[in-house]
Amino acid sequence: DRALQESLERAFGPLRDGQGAIDRKKLGALVFGDPAKLERLNAIAQRAVVQRTRQMVKENRSRGIGLTAIDAFALLESGLADLCTTTVAVLAPAEARVARIMARDGIPEEYARLRVRAQKDEAFYRAHCTDVLVNDCGSAAAFTEKARQALETILKEERA
Repeated sequence: DRALQESLERAFGPLRDGQGAIDRKKLGALVFGDPAKLERLNAIAQRAVVQRTRQMVKENRSRGIGLTAIDAFALLESGLADLCTTTVAVLAPAEARVARIMARDGIPEEYARLRVRAQKDEAFYRAHCTDVLVNDCGSAAAFTEKARQALETILKEERA
């Protein structure tokens, strides 16, 4: 989203990589250790995500699509949860999250820890979500199966 990229650069300075995309590691290094900058980033990103998500849900409903899954950062804080009949918090132990972030994004441990510390605590999600799914599985395949089973249960409850 070109407008989002421009908003981010107005707020945080040049952020583009060699291909012209936002360098997420550079942006993260600027915000994850500074609560005020992180709040500013979240406000900018949330505006764009909320607008686009609301548009997509409206389009789906107009086409008769009754089920839409929204996988959005800050779903609760952004107000997008108002569109949902069910909200699922996916939780994992902090050490597992650090390891997964490092492996996925190829970042050093200190940076991964900053990102984890910037997240809301588990109690927030347990208090505000209708369902909780704990990712304490030893493999991605095991968690995929656990998530599939949880989704089946949620869909059965929605139909009842």
